[in-house]
Amino acid sequence: MLVRFKRMNRGLAVPILGVFGASLVTWPSEARAQTPAPEPAAAGKTAVLFVPLQRSEHVAESVPPRVEEYLRALVEIDPSIRLVTVAPEAWKAPEETPAPAAGPEPVRENPVLQKARGLAESGRAAVQKRRFEAGLLQLMKAERLFRGQLAALEDFDQYVDVLVWIAAGLVLGGFREEAGPALRNLVTVRPDIALPAAEFDKRFIDAVEGAKGRLARGAAVAVQVNDEGASVYVDGRLVGQGNQTVQDLVQGRHFVRVTVPGMRPQARFVTVRKTTTAAFQFKRAKPKEVAKRPARPLTEYARTGEYDAAFVQDARDAVQKASCEFAVLGYVARSDAAFHIGLFLFEARGARLAAIEPAVVDTDLTNLQVALLELESRLAKAVEQFPEDRVVLTRPPLYAIVPSQPPVAVPAPAPVPTPPAPAATTEPSPAPASPAPAAPVAATAPSGSFEDLPPDFPIETLPGREPSRPWYEKWWVWTAIGGAAAVALGVGLGVGLGRGGGGGGQSTFGANVRW
Repeated sequence: MLVRFKRMNRGLAVPILGVFGASLVTWPSEARAQTPAPEPAAAGKTAVLFVPLQRSEHVAESVPPRVEEYLRALVEIDPSIRLVTVAPEAWKAPEETPAPAAGPEPVRENPVLQKARGLAESGRAAVQKRRFEAGLLQLMKAERLFRGQLAALEDFDQYVDVLVWIAAGLVLGGFREEAGPALRNLVTVRPDIALPAAEFDKRFIDAVEGAKGRLARGAAVAVQVNDEGASVYVDGRLVGQGNQTVQDLVQGRHFVRVTVPGMRPQARFVTVRKTTTAAFQFKRAKPKEVAKRPARPLTEYARTGEYDAAFVQDARDAVQKASCEFAVLGYVARSDAAFHIGLFLFEARGARLAAIEPAVVDTDLTNLQVALLELESRLAKAVEQFPEDRVVLTRPPLYAIVPSQPPVAVPAPAPVPTPPAPAATTEPSPAPASPAPAAPVAATAPSGSFEDLPPDFPIETLPGREPSRPWYEKWWVWTAIGGAAAVALGVGLGVGLGRGGGGGGQSTFGANVRW
C-alpha cells in the first residue's frame, strides 16, 4: 500500500509541476495585459502659456500666489485647455542713453561755393564801376567754380546772377562776339527774366529782350531716376519726385539736379533738342545692423500694462518657443472694497491681445472660489472663440484702479533721548551691620510628659510640622489588629478543646480569663 501511494504521488507530481511552470510563463504577459495603457497626453486640448500673475503696489504679496493657485487648479481640470508654464526670468531694464539735445545741425559752408560768391561780388562791383575786363575776369572764375559745385548749390539763382553780370559786362564792354552766347545761356535757363531798369543799363535790357525773341521752344527732357522718392529740379525749379518729363522747354543747355534724402545729390547740364533723356542712378548704402533689442519677460508687460509693438514681438516669440497657441497674462488691482483680477489672452496667430472681463473678489477673499470659477469659464470661451470686441488697443483701465485713500505710512517715533548719567559721587561706606539676635531655643519638655508622643501618633498635623503618615502605616493600628486576632484564636481553641474532651455526652467548658 505504501509503495502504491508513492507511485501515485510521483504520477501526480509531473502534471502539477507542468501546470505551475505554465503559470509562471503566462503570468507576466497576463499582468502586462491587465495593466491599463496610458491615455494620450492632452489629446484635443489647446496649449496655453501661463504667465505668473502680477499685482499693483496696493495689493499684498500673499494675494497673487493664492489667487494663482486656485485659478491654475480650475484651468487644469478644464477639458479643453492644457497649461504650459515657464520659470520666470530675472530681468533688468537696460540703461537708456540720454538723447542728444535737439537742435539744428550746424551748416558746413562749402569753401568752393564760398569763394565763388566772393568772386561774384567783387566782379559785379567792378562791372558797375565800368571796369569791365577786371570784373569779367572775376565773374568768369566764379562761374567755373559754381558750375563745378552746382550739385551742392541749393540756391540756383546765385549761378543765374553770375550769368546776368557776365552778359552785362560783355554787352556794355563792347565784346559783341562773346556777348551772343552769354545772352543765349542766360535766357535759356531764365526765359521769363525781367531786369529792373534802375539797376541795369538800357542797352543791356534791350539786348536781353532781343535774345528772348530769338528763342526756339518745343523741347522736352525726360528725367529717369531709380528712386521714387528722388526730387527732380530743372534749372533750379522743382518739377516733381521720381521719373519726370518736362515739356515746352527752350532748346539749349538746361541744368538738371536730383536729390535723394540721405545721399549725395547729382546734377549736370543737359543740351535739350526735341526730347532728351537724362538718367540718374543712386546706390543706396547698406543699412547699418541695428543691435537686437533684448527680449523683455512677459511678466514685465503684465506688471506695467504696456502692451505695445514690443510686447507683440516678445509675446509671439515666447508662445512659439513654448509650442503654444495662446498666452494668458494676469493682473490684480485693488479698490477700496475689493480686488479686481483681470486676465489678458494673447493670440499668436493673429498677434492680438484681448481683455477678459475681470473678477471682483472681496478683500477678505470669501467669494474667491466662486469668482475664479466664473473667470475660468470666461477664459475657456475666449480660447475657444477669440473675443474680437475686446481687443486691447491702449493701456487697459484695470491698471488705473487704485484705492481712493491709500494707506498712509506711519512715521517711526522719534528716539527718546537717553538722560545723561549722573555724576559719580563719593558715598560713605556703610556701617557694619549689628548681628541679628539668636532665635530663642524652645524649652525641652520633660521626659514622659504629654508632649513626649511617638512621631506617628494619630493627631492633626499642626502648622509648621511634617505631615503624618497614613493610618495603615501606624504601629498602633497593627498592634490592635494583632491583639484582636490573638483573642479570637484563643476563644476558638478553647471551644474546640471543650467539645472534644468527653465521650458522647455534653461537657461544659469553663475558664477564667484574666488580663
